[in-house]
Amino acid sequence: MKNKHGFTLIELLAVILILGSLIILGSSMFFKTSDNTKGKLNSIMINNIKDAAIMLAQDQKLKDCHNCATYNLNVDCISSNVDKAVEEAACEAKGLSISLATLKQGDYFTDTKNSCYLLDVNNNKVSEDNIIIRVHRYAGNYKVDVGNIFCTN
Repeated sequence: MKNKHGFTLIELLAVILILGSLIILGSSMFFKTSDNTKGKLNSIMINNIKDAAIMLAQDQKLKDCHNCATYNLNVDCISSNVDKAVEEAACEAKGLSISLATLKQGDYFTDTKNSCYLLDVNNNKVSEDNIIIRVHRYAGNYKVDVGNIFCTN
């Protein structure tokens, strides 16, 4: 009777295949989780920018331009018989334009890593002074447009 010491080549190959499959599955799950986290981080940072813009608008007492019967009027309010979509578009035009740099300088928004940016047509990062966030107030609600700002970590 022979003494067997060790594993056969087929047993070793089977173990290597199983381990390789587990590593591939594990790494793909890791990268999916990483991508989901990046997407959530972007959403959180964008929401923080929107909140910061609303705080600045409140501090500057941005008035509601819903209709001329409202107590908080813009000086040149919109006629109340105008279509709601037209009215809101006019209201948007009367809103605030705030740069990302202004939000940072006023301590409304903190981005120590400078992770939020906007790309121009040549895929170059735009200066924070030129990243504009628009805020207007319509029917008691603040509306914020951050454009195509993207945030990474």
